[in-house]
Amino acid sequence: MVRENEEAVRWAREKGMVSLEAGALSLLARAAAMRDDFPEARRLNRMAERLIPDLGELRALVLANRGELEEAVRLAREAVDMALRSEQVNSQADAYFDLGVVLRAAGRPDEAIRAATRARELFEEKGNLVQSGRAQDWLEAASPA
Repeated sequence: MVRENEEAVRWAREKGMVSLEAGALSLLARAAAMRDDFPEARRLNRMAERLIPDLGELRALVLANRGELEEAVRLAREAVDMALRSEQVNSQADAYFDLGVVLRAAGRPDEAIRAATRARELFEEKGNLVQSGRAQDWLEAASPA
């Protein structure tokens, strides 16, 4: 996935397709965040935001990683609200999952589990079994033993 998105960034840049380039950069940033490489996620997300300023979908995760939890929760909730205005179920699920991660970092485990559970349900609804499984793994790790 990473190599394909890097190629998409190069191709879109050559063709002047700003929204496609920003979207591919955003996917690369998400992949970096999933690897816990937050400096790289921050760098890629900033590149995407320079192209399309309202595209800062990973900003909440980056802020949570830096300990800026109130702002991270606010942005994560805002991202859910924006995603719900679209018909893109995977985007909605990603936003809920990110909210869960941020809420857990903010010491709000019950809310985090509700958000991540909603993400898993949406991934399942879309048939995205890989992300659904990742959400389930996260829920199992986050739930009290």
